Amino acid sequence: MNKDILPGDSRRERAIHELSALNEIATAINVSMSVEQISNTIVSKAARQVDAEQGAIFLLSDERTVEAEFKTFIRKRESSRPGVPIHLNNMIKGWMILNKKTLLCNDPENDDRFSPESFKDSGVSSLLATPLLERGHLMGLLVMFNKKAPGGFTDDNGRFMYILGTQVAKVIENARLFERETRLLQRVHHQRMDSLARLVAGVAHELNNPIGAINSSMATLGNICRDFQGLMEDRVDGRGAMSEEITKRLAALDNIVSVIKSGGDRVAGIVNKLKNFASLDQPELMTININSSIDDCLGILGPKYEGRIDIIRDYGDVPDIRCYASQVNQVLFHVILNALESIPQKGRVEIKTGKSDGDLEIVISDSGIGILEKNLEKIFTPGFTTKGVGVGVGLGLSICALIIEKHNGRIEVRSELGKGTSVSLRIPYSIRNGQNTGS
Repeated sequence: MNKDILPGDSRRERAIHELSALNEIATAINVSMSVEQISNTIVSKAARQVDAEQGAIFLLSDERTVEAEFKTFIRKRESSRPGVPIHLNNMIKGWMILNKKTLLCNDPENDDRFSPESFKDSGVSSLLATPLLERGHLMGLLVMFNKKAPGGFTDDNGRFMYILGTQVAKVIENARLFERETRLLQRVHHQRMDSLARLVAGVAHELNNPIGAINSSMATLGNICRDFQGLMEDRVDGRGAMSEEITKRLAALDNIVSVIKSGGDRVAGIVNKLKNFASLDQPELMTININSSIDDCLGILGPKYEGRIDIIRDYGDVPDIRCYASQVNQVLFHVILNALESIPQKGRVEIKTGKSDGDLEIVISDSGIGILEKNLEKIFTPGFTTKGVGVGVGLGLSICALIIEKHNGRIEVRSELGKGTSVSLRIPYSIRNGQNTGS
């Protein structure tokens, strides 16, 4: 380093630090999908950059009134000194709502813009706040409290906060839009599934009666055939045996009875699987055996693969799991259906279950066409589909991810184009406060 420090060196050094901090924050925004994680990173790095004791993001409920409510979204402490969280007073709220620009205040009790009484016993010795604006509308504030070093916050600090505020506003607005879209898609999906549940329940009810009648009639017909055979044996021809023609007719009749009974039993089994799968009007936690749930899904999807795709069941001796059963059935159905539909002709689907690190693990692998690498990061995005126009609406995997997340689990997808795809579902066994949590 040159001993003759130029006048602009310190300013250049500060600019380099600012750019480095902004770059780290931008990286965090690009890497993370969680708005809370991103906001935590932003507040923490901002507080360190401007040397503040505390930092926070406050979100606004309504900017039309000075009494609008600000709610603390994220708060971080960067000081080892004991202290309590600092809150915004109404003077600061009103000023920011009316002016919508960066506020730098290093002596609040003597600042002409505010009443001295409003900062009495507030714990605020200096304050730097920047508005979070999206299309000119105030959505919240990014605020730093109490500069650690003497002299208070600087204009450079204010400029840095303004730049950062524009990024925070975009991140939060995009997250809100995504959440609204996700909630809308969930409502649409749940309405569709609720309609399906009612349809299945109605169909099952309508089918159960005729199936019962068929099975009952088959039992009666079987008894009649046996009685008829006994009567015919009493009335034989001169050689002491029934004619060959009568024997053939009786054998054919007995075979027909067996075929009809077998068909009735199969239809009854399918209806029962549908009823188990589509218990979508039961939102409470239930205990299920995951292997049986997979078998139910495969029973429903039979026409999709029978005679074309080999199903390899590699079930582990897994304990029953307490979960939102109807939702987990949805996940299994969607993932297995995707696996079957990815195989254009002949192929195989392998389904493995087991217990790993206290979690229930289900791995569904197929020998299908696979997924392009560039599409792997999009498959959980609502609306994304590779099935083409008119085939699905791209809700399947996005809803699956939300359901697994609700159970504090995770879903992972690995795929190789032309070789197939493997989907891993993990759900913790232990449950706390209505949700599954890691043991």
